[in-house]
Amino acid sequence: MFMCVQNQDRIRWNWKPLVVVINGIHMALFMALLPSGASVKSADDVSGQPSAFSRMPPQHLITSLISAADDSLNREIPTAPRDSSKTSPRMILRRTIRSKEINNPKSVRISPGGKYAYVNNLEGLNTAIIDVQTGRILRSIHHTGKPVELAFTQGGRYVWISYFRLLEEGYPRDLGDEREYQYRSVVVVYDTLTQDFVARVPVGIIPKVLAVTPDEKFVFVANWRSHSVTVVDADSFHVVREIRVGAVPRGMVFTPDGRFCYVANLGEHSLSIVDVLSLSVVKTITNVGIKPRHLAISKDGSTLYLSNHGDGHVRTLDTKTNKITAEQEVGEEPRTIVLSPDGRFLYVVCYQSNQLSVLDAQSIHVLATMTTDLHPVGIDVTPDGRYVWVANQTASSVQVFEVTESAEELESPAAESH
Repeated sequence: MFMCVQNQDRIRWNWKPLVVVINGIHMALFMALLPSGASVKSADDVSGQPSAFSRMPPQHLITSLISAADDSLNREIPTAPRDSSKTSPRMILRRTIRSKEINNPKSVRISPGGKYAYVNNLEGLNTAIIDVQTGRILRSIHHTGKPVELAFTQGGRYVWISYFRLLEEGYPRDLGDEREYQYRSVVVVYDTLTQDFVARVPVGIIPKVLAVTPDEKFVFVANWRSHSVTVVDADSFHVVREIRVGAVPRGMVFTPDGRFCYVANLGEHSLSIVDVLSLSVVKTITNVGIKPRHLAISKDGSTLYLSNHGDGHVRTLDTKTNKITAEQEVGEEPRTIVLSPDGRFLYVVCYQSNQLSVLDAQSIHVLATMTTDLHPVGIDVTPDGRYVWVANQTASSVQVFEVTESAEELESPAAESH
């Protein structure tokens, strides 16, 4: 059974099963019925300074949820059977943050200590630092390039931020045809103690995702249009090597032992495996779906998760065999994915579907889906696993969803911060 609450005063959905038989296959459809007399109450507008969990009018409602038995006919990749004994998580929108600083947000990351959310605003040319508890913007890091992704080292002291492209003197103001863009960019390193930049690292053309080795020896930078990965020494901030990988690399993740790095090559539908000791590509994996974009890996390193931007699926790969083991359709243009800290759930945002979905990390079945603001692209989870932060690019907003498995906790309305 699943209950969905979003910007509502204790509205509960009752699920009634209807069993039908299609071509000999039993399928269970569940219809959500709103109790008679129930209504969605509007709330007062929130303006002025931010307020924790103030009321606001509903933005979206989930219209329906359909659970069906998996039809394995004509599917080459199996999906694990659903474990009905597991409790499904419930999500509620707790906060929507809008501000002049939040302008075309591309990514959001929670600091290692869980106190701050860092939001890269591509068109705002800043990184907003937000208090996780209050939703208030504490300050902004201002840039001379378009900030796109970020990573942390030394427990969050250093924030590494990639510039999609520079807007300084000598660089074009307009991107033009991205495929023809030939200007190299930089990654800047911001010291949260001194609140100033301490390094500016030259990298490739249109850098995107940054990934830090488990021992924090290196920071890897995926260069979208250089078709390469720049390796940076995390202590000296010096470039060690630039590794040629597949076309249009983006997502990267290290195995827990730090020996290998998987790189998603969106432009050629493949994965590259980089040996961290030799800093070279040792294997290229094909047949991984269309346009793999973002990667995550299980705690034991046995399962790699990938979002396929081109075909609307999330897939799993066995890291021993490097073969796809399961796939799940999730929506249009899945972007960033992230595992819950306990490894039980996988969260994914779908850009064109305007949705956030939570999947069972073992079976990758969809457990719940929530509607978001326009074009969600970035996502992260707080260290306690209780809150999921979503950056909505076109809406220029950040939304905070609470995840719980207790219905009693889903009673407070959402707030909007300005």
